[in-house]
Amino acid sequence: TPDRPEDIEPMYCAVFWGGIPPELAGGARFFLHGLCVPNTCSDYEVSLLADTGLLGIKPMSSWTPTDVFCQREEDYASYSTGAIIAITIIAIILLMLVISTLCEFIITISYSKQKKKSLASSKYS
Repeated sequence: TPDRPEDIEPMYCAVFWGGIPPELAGGARFFLHGLCVPNTCSDYEVSLLADTGLLGIKPMSSWTPTDVFCQREEDYASYSTGAIIAITIIAIILLMLVISTLCEFIITISYSKQKKKSLASSKYS
């Protein structure tokens, strides 16, 4: 958006509300509310802002935020060396599976039964 400064990036946070009156709870102990805040805010700051109602999401005055979980890009955007090696090995195995399946399919479609028998007998002779 044109009114957003360049250095501010968004971050998704989940606020878990407690203190729900039993007549409104319907058996639930918590209520989950998602919101988007600048990535410079800490979980504690988001909790304070939610509790005071300054974020505009406090449903009732008796409700209090019990937990706040914010998803920061640096928490999920990078992979460890071990994860990269594991992904590479799995990709190689899957590629070998696809190539061998294609070879088997081509042999099954292309060659006659007599040609298949001669190929099989020449390998083991």
